[in-house]
Formats: sequence, C-alpha cells, structure tokens
Amino acid sequence: MNKYNLLKDEKLIADGSSVTAANGLQTGYFDVVAGESSVIITEMIGATISLLFREGEPYEKVTGTPGAKEFTHNSTTGELVFYSGMTFNSGEKLISSYTKTGGATSTEPVTIQEVKDYLRLEGFIDDIESPSSDYDDDDTLIGELITSARQRLEAFTGLSFIPKTYQIEICNLAGDFVIPYGPVTEIVSVEDTSGTALTYTTTINLSKLKTPVQDDIVIEYECGYAVLPKGLKEAMLKEIAYRYTNRGDEVTAALCVQAINLASPFKEVGTWLG
Repeated sequence: MNKYNLLKDEKLIADGSSVTAANGLQTGYFDVVAGESSVIITEMIGATISLLFREGEPYEKVTGTPGAKEFTHNSTTGELVFYSGMTFNSGEKLISSYTKTGGATSTEPVTIQEVKDYLRLEGFIDDIESPSSDYDDDDTLIGELITSARQRLEAFTGLSFIPKTYQIEICNLAGDFVIPYGPVTEIVSVEDTSGTALTYTTTINLSKLKTPVQDDIVIEYECGYAVLPKGLKEAMLKEIAYRYTNRGDEVTAALCVQAINLASPFKEVGTWLG
C-alpha cells in the first residue's frame, strides 16, 4: 500500500479580513451552494458592493440579466444572482468588498493611513474651511487595494497574513502532514470524519501533524500572523503602490517584481501548495 498525504477538503470558518475605512468599506468571504447560480447573503442586505471575486476572477455588477462574469445584487434581500450557465463549484467562496453603515474595525495588516503615508498622499490647503485637510478622495480605492494585495500575496506565499480559523479533512498515511496556511497558532481539535476525537502529536511549531498516521482526519485550527513580518508588510506596500500608480492601465494579474522579491523568502516550499 502506498503511503501518501493529501489535503482532501478545506473550509475557512472565520478570518479577520473585515476592514472598514472612514467610508465603511469592508471585505468578507461567503459560502455558496455547489450547483446553484444564486445565493442570499444577509450581510449583503443594505450593502453597496464595490468588488466581487469568484475563484480569483473579478465579476461586474449589472442591473439586467447577468451574463458571463456578471451578477445582480438585491440590496433589500441580500440576493446575488449570477449567469445560470456558471453555477458554483464545490468548496467555492465569494470574496466581496462592500460598504455598509457602521462596520467592523480594520484588521488588515496595513492601514489606509499607512498606505497614504507610504504613497506621500498629503493634504491640501483649504482657506475657506480650515488651514489644511486630509486627502481622503481615494480611501475606498486604497482599502480595496490593501485587501487585493494581501490576498495575492497570501496565495503566492501559502501563508495567512491575518488570523483565520480553518477546518481541513486530510489523509496522513505518510505522517508529518504539513498543515496549510500557516503559521499555525493553535490546534482546536483533531477528529475522524464521524466526529470522534483522536489522539495526536505535532511538531513543536504546530506546522506538521505527525500522528495519527491514518486516513479521514478532520483538523480545526487557528493560524495567521498577529503582527505581519516587516518583509511581508513591505511587499504589501510595494504591491499596493504599483497598483495605485498604474490604476486605469492594463496591469498584469501577477504580483509586481518588488513584491515578489520581498515575499519569496517567506514562500512555503515543498508542501502540497507546490
């Protein structure tokens, strides 16, 4: 019998990605049902959607019948409707940036003000109202770029830049299964697929599940940086600056070279992430 390890399924239970600028911009991940082309999300009631992604691809909001890579949004019911020929895949999640009154406190690793300082976006003289005013015209755009940069760099490095909780189903027949989306900060539970608790061992840094050596293991765990390392934070700032400076132009979907160079030393190597 071949001994192998395999990530069989994953579910993002919670993350700290909600971000609110002065204008109430937030970002969230939302579950959908495979095979359906519409979903009702209570968080979308009363919301104004500025960005929406399906499996990394941006979708455009329309008012009529949606076509490919388009959707409609009913802010009264929170329903999102997509093209009927593009139903949701198993395990798919929607990623949306949206505005609501109130909102959560920013938990992105880079703040809007930090980006504005990095870009040297200064205030202006206003003789009528006050000696000076803060420049906030692009706060919505900057908030969106922060989330986009973080998500791109998370995908590139295989790491979680913010605190998250995952539940994964794995096969650990070879032992030493590398737990994805680190750094892992706490193992909440290790069970079989029927919900029975299993005795387990890990490496000291919680990066690998050593035992049990078996199939059909479900792990719930917490991961992510409480404080993002300086190199990764700088990579985010470089990527945001690149996207901000080149906004309106046709920009490649890949990370900018400076961000790649800064993030590469942190990239998870030799794992299932490839």
